[in-house]
Amino acid sequence: MRVLVVPDETAERVKASDPNTIEVPVSADMEDLVARLMPAAAPRVPDAGWTEQARRNAQLRERFLAKFNFLDAAEVAQRSGSRSTNRRAAASRWASSGRVFGVKLNGQVLYPAFQFDEAGQPLPSVAEALEALRPLGLSDWAQALWWDTASDVLGWRTPAEVVGEDPAAVVEAAQLDASTLGS
Repeated sequence: MRVLVVPDETAERVKASDPNTIEVPVSADMEDLVARLMPAAAPRVPDAGWTEQARRNAQLRERFLAKFNFLDAAEVAQRSGSRSTNRRAAASRWASSGRVFGVKLNGQVLYPAFQFDEAGQPLPSVAEALEALRPLGLSDWAQALWWDTASDVLGWRTPAEVVGEDPAAVVEAAQLDASTLGS
């Protein structure tokens, strides 16, 4: 006796060719659902070090979110005086051109307010720093955390603290980090 799991349309043909076969018909919909529920690769339980690193990253993100003021795309548009009916256009355009950065949180992109001047325009030094960091291929969150990491070039202050008073020093710190971390 042989047990064979086949789609409905194949079951009759198999049964006709081998009467000792026990068929277990499976609808194509069920097969598709089972395939979608299966992991793409063999599941792997993360080791303690990997899990600890994820925990630390979550804490850093939480601290970053608590420390700074953020604007959503509509607020960026409002502060900058954008007249576009698409309230996300200005922030999206600036982010895609590398003038500002945002972080995703709960399906929304938030933009740290420190990267904008009083008129709601992107600080040119932010774009220069982001351009210097680009070769490192940092994720949005890694970029954000760079802005909250103290640097010896900045007197052990963070780029976010210094960008308004010494933009050239922030660009220099980004260039130095890119040259030392990228090698």
